[in-house]
Amino acid sequence: MRYNYIFLLMAISVAVSACTSGDESTEESFFGGKEGIKLSFLPNTPPSEVTDFGDGVGFPFQAVVTVENVGEQNLKKDELDIEITGFFPTDFAITETEQLKDSNDALRGVDKDPDGKRVNGGIQQFIFPVQDKGDAEAFKYMQKLKGNQQFPFKAEACYKYKTTAVSQLCLQESFTDNLNQVCNPKGPRVVSNSGAPVHVTSITESVGGTNKIILNFEIKKVGLDDVFKLDDTNKCSTDFTHRNRVKVTVNTGLESNSDVNIEELKKNVADAKTRVSSIEKVIESYTGNNEDELSRNDDTLSATQTTLTAARTELAKYADLNCVGLLEGTGGKSGFLLLIDNKASFTCIQTLGENSMIDSVKSFNVVLEYYAERSITKNVLVKHLIGD
Repeated sequence: MRYNYIFLLMAISVAVSACTSGDESTEESFFGGKEGIKLSFLPNTPPSEVTDFGDGVGFPFQAVVTVENVGEQNLKKDELDIEITGFFPTDFAITETEQLKDSNDALRGVDKDPDGKRVNGGIQQFIFPVQDKGDAEAFKYMQKLKGNQQFPFKAEACYKYKTTAVSQLCLQESFTDNLNQVCNPKGPRVVSNSGAPVHVTSITESVGGTNKIILNFEIKKVGLDDVFKLDDTNKCSTDFTHRNRVKVTVNTGLESNSDVNIEELKKNVADAKTRVSSIEKVIESYTGNNEDELSRNDDTLSATQTTLTAARTELAKYADLNCVGLLEGTGGKSGFLLLIDNKASFTCIQTLGENSMIDSVKSFNVVLEYYAERSITKNVLVKHLIGD
């Protein structure tokens, strides 16, 4: 009897454990994180102290910048530029400023192996002065000082990056019927962001009509890097039109077939509404008592209303996504956001077509694209060396 009791307890424990693990088995889409890259100087490059040109020779040295991709976006060739600044170039034997700039080969981001384990991102080192862009093989302070002075060596990285945020939509056959719901179409959605300095921090879904859902998004710069408009010809431009701007693209997967011209269908509806309004005004302003005239106006109004109903019915067959609050957008699913105090928000209205009015949960994603800038600084103390 005692052994049967112990076996029963063990069985219950296993069952409870299985149920608990089932509830918590949701796997994160990404490892996450608030950084795209990390910068560091290789130890003693540049050194903390060097000497001036007091002996007529100087102290040669290099600066080696290590870049690690700690986010979850691959950097393609030439999508990362490194520059050394902070000092007057010729004071440190650099006559060709191109020797202070370099760009990357491909640098992969953090990834998952088939077992879901973390695979760290790529690492590259950049050596300055860049050897193939000038004659100087090393920095060397070329002046004679009266005393010791400190100079900053600042490494600036400008890189092209992307955040992918994954969430879920609640779809229903009828938003007015609460029976047999598989999900709640109202409320906040769970969001998973890839490792990057800008995140989608909130998505809220609500019902906007019999075949419409409203999605409210909040975007926030969560990392320390400055962000700039996605513009390959003006990378990390400090111009007001580029600072704190992020390109947003919402992909619900519910867009209509590319062969269907949604804009033309919308225009048909708008034109029919205009004609109905115009005829109604004619009828309202008519002061005569000609029965034939009144009958013709009524017939014209009825026919135009029928046309409007048909245009609306045709449009309702197809899904459509319209986002508002985005700059330079065309009323579709993509545009730019201006971050104010490191955050911004926008709204999308998803119209569901006949084939998407299904009681279901559907995955979708939001892609944020931008340039980002990060820097590190090391001060180099130049000591006066007594010479001739």
